[in-house]
Amino acid sequence: MQAFCWVVPDGWKKPPKPGMSSPRSRSVSATRSGSAAITTHRRGSAFCVLAISIPTRRSGNGGWNGRAPRDHSLWISQSRVLLGVASFWKGRWQEALEGFQAAEKAEPPGAWSEFGAAYTLLARAYTGDKEAALAVLHRKGSSTTAQAEGRPAVSLLRPMLRAARSSGLGLRGVVNLIFESRSMRTRGLLPRPGRPNTFGSWTVLFAAVEGLAILGERSDAAQLYPLLLGGMKTGNLFRQGDARLLDTLAGIAAGAGGNWTQAEDHFRTALRCCEELPHVIEQPEVRRFYARMLLDRNAPGDPEQARTLLTEAVEMYRRIGMPKHLELAERLLGEATAAQ
Repeated sequence: MQAFCWVVPDGWKKPPKPGMSSPRSRSVSATRSGSAAITTHRRGSAFCVLAISIPTRRSGNGGWNGRAPRDHSLWISQSRVLLGVASFWKGRWQEALEGFQAAEKAEPPGAWSEFGAAYTLLARAYTGDKEAALAVLHRKGSSTTAQAEGRPAVSLLRPMLRAARSSGLGLRGVVNLIFESRSMRTRGLLPRPGRPNTFGSWTVLFAAVEGLAILGERSDAAQLYPLLLGGMKTGNLFRQGDARLLDTLAGIAAGAGGNWTQAEDHFRTALRCCEELPHVIEQPEVRRFYARMLLDRNAPGDPEQARTLLTEAVEMYRRIGMPKHLELAERLLGEATAAQ
């Protein structure tokens, strides 16, 4: 199977190029052929995403075959992440993990590198594979992805030098680029404060906060709070892929460090945002993490408030159809009831 993704503006009416089908017709074709078609859209939203799982067998009329073109590898990897997120929400965690790992193999080096690794980390954490989840954080650089494409990371040096020369950076700029290229192959996957960072490294950070908290690594999650705040100052509101609110993650990180006031402020902001948007899947998620913080703080009235939040979350998970997340909320609800 090959994953494919269309991202188009709402109300998009431009006809496809010759030989290309429209998102709507491709969705219909995929459904008729027995392929999986997943669409996510919102009335009035800025964009809609269509992720389709396309058969790898070449059809008689010259359809897709088992090998995706190299220049489509980013599309393939992004679509595999989207399909994996859908599986994760539906409770098929092993299937989601396999999709995220496939996305890692397909993604090219560049700004999106390690995007699949971020979701692999998250899936490993939720399935309880602590060693494998932490191993993702301990990886060095983006050379793994580059080699997966059959290109060593050093192959990027020549275009960097050409760009430096044409932009007038001079010798010092070229030297800085050389050192930057070397450091990218040896540093970890997390973004560095005060420096330009890739989209992939920010996503690893956003996944790491949640993953570490799920694994019980509270001190490590708390240490990422300042870096997370730096990511929020860039104007980013969501984690790309599953649209997790960054205020939810900030609440998790602040609570892990015992910064109760800041954590509660973040969770209340997240609750307000997911109601106003509305962000249906985030509504029970914020309640689950907020309740976890309240139970950890255990101030007067906290267990009762946590129980209320979790009762609402359980009903929301059941209505949406998120069985694994429902189990997590019910387990936490039992803890909140026992604490009263």
